[in-house]
Amino acid sequence: KLETDWWVELENTYKERIAQRKELYEKHDKEVLDWMPGSELACKELMEMVLQFICARYPQYFSIRDNRILVNKILDTEQDIRSKHPLEILMDNVPEDFAITLRDDKTGYYVFRAGVICSSLGWNVGTKIGLQLHEIHKIVPDYKEKMEFSMDRFFTKMPADKPIQRGSWGLEIDKPLYMPAGHPHEKLRLSQNPDLVLDDCFLRVDWQTLRRLPISGAIVFNFKALFTPVQEFTYEPKLPA
Repeated sequence: KLETDWWVELENTYKERIAQRKELYEKHDKEVLDWMPGSELACKELMEMVLQFICARYPQYFSIRDNRILVNKILDTEQDIRSKHPLEILMDNVPEDFAITLRDDKTGYYVFRAGVICSSLGWNVGTKIGLQLHEIHKIVPDYKEKMEFSMDRFFTKMPADKPIQRGSWGLEIDKPLYMPAGHPHEKLRLSQNPDLVLDDCFLRVDWQTLRRLPISGAIVFNFKALFTPVQEFTYEPKLPA
């Protein structure tokens, strides 16, 4: 279960992460941000919900003027929210990833129709957009046999007032944010380096939330990656040094 007051959280890396994400978009374009026809309403609804949330949750940093100008006091910017695609507005102001899935009226299955995703591991928007859930997860061991039916049923029945969250973690060398299939950093996961120093090791935690949008009926994943130097755990109470 997700406590909705914590749907979108700001970190002290806000400026750094926004700059990094915009650089990734400039370099990789539709590999990190894209949308398909028919997703327009869901994208607009998501943007409006997120902006309303951050303005209410962080009024000292964000506000909306004249129902169209987003004032961002952290970045010292003012942006007409009608000037770009809704996902690009989110890219410019919210350091989280969003993936929008919509139900296909013909098949009944949910399809990944739009997204802004900069923290994917082993894939990117360009390789997954337009796919159904089971197609996206086909490389996951036992997904078809053990999870496909229950996931499709869960998506169909998920209410708009019961968002959920989950977390996953792993150890990384350095802080790789965007790592699609074939990225050079993948090799570091498949080998052991006897000269590796602890200062180069980080705990990566990925937090993911899932919720249904009330108007469009879209189901949205949003997620972000957080990195903590492993060295910091030396001073964590009740953890072995």
